[in-house]
Amino acid sequence: MIGLTISHYRILEKLGRGGMGEVYLAEDTQLGRKVAIKFLPKEVATDERAKQRLLREAQTAATLDHPHICAIYEVGQEGENSFIVLQYVEGETLASRLKRQLPDLRDTLAISLQVADALNEAHARGIIHRDIKPDNVILEAAGSLKLIDLGVVRLPGMEDFPPDATPGTAAYMAPEMFTGEEAGNVATDIYALGVTLFRAFTGEYPYGNADAVSPPRLERPKDTALLRPDLPAWLQAALNRAIAHDPDQRFADMAEIAHEFESGPAHAPPQPRRQLTLYERNPVRFWQVVSALLAIALAVALWRR
Repeated sequence: MIGLTISHYRILEKLGRGGMGEVYLAEDTQLGRKVAIKFLPKEVATDERAKQRLLREAQTAATLDHPHICAIYEVGQEGENSFIVLQYVEGETLASRLKRQLPDLRDTLAISLQVADALNEAHARGIIHRDIKPDNVILEAAGSLKLIDLGVVRLPGMEDFPPDATPGTAAYMAPEMFTGEEAGNVATDIYALGVTLFRAFTGEYPYGNADAVSPPRLERPKDTALLRPDLPAWLQAALNRAIAHDPDQRFADMAEIAHEFESGPAHAPPQPRRQLTLYERNPVRFWQVVSALLAIALAVALWRR
């Protein structure tokens, strides 16, 4: 594939592969810009159902005009190759960042707000992402980010996955998705975001998963106070609420999460004021005391002679 020209896109390198497609970096030879092209995997390239899912992903992205959601440019077909052309976002995934180093508290709060804002826009249009995870968040150099991969979204009145094959990534799937009670709704996206943020703040999976595709191993989430003692209490409580087993105990929607993360620092108790030193309160008096002490010390020294 690398080196080929599909339509007017010259394929430069492979960016990644998922269950729903292979993504390549390409050059738009007409407009002279870099783009990302998503192709169906070879094994399903001629499958009509897979083609419909790819088209649905493009149509979904086209309805979402949001600064933190990757934009769609084109849908195409050349021979057996069905593809969609997406905005190329230069940066690294949150997953890659977490492997290197945890972002600091301020940066992670900014990430939380931006992803919640993007998902709030999707939910307002009835779109459920169903695969929120660090791999699907690209961090840009300027501090912004893009939410990517709408390949398994759930739309109102439309479901093309069988009940026993609910899509998603195991470590980020809410308990009710494993039991078949729910195929994806606002509450399951909130859970997935909660796990994503738990990892962003602590570097750990809350329920002890060995990796992203393994099921939970713990009944209760890990104690954030032990994993990251510097996290404020309000933030620990917010993370635990987002990943609650009972969907009724989670946040009501993404707007509520965003509000909590924006107003959360106001919940923190005020830091005790440091008592000012004598020098800070009254420098003249400070030097008078120092002079007096030196005079006393000198007098004592002379007397001892």
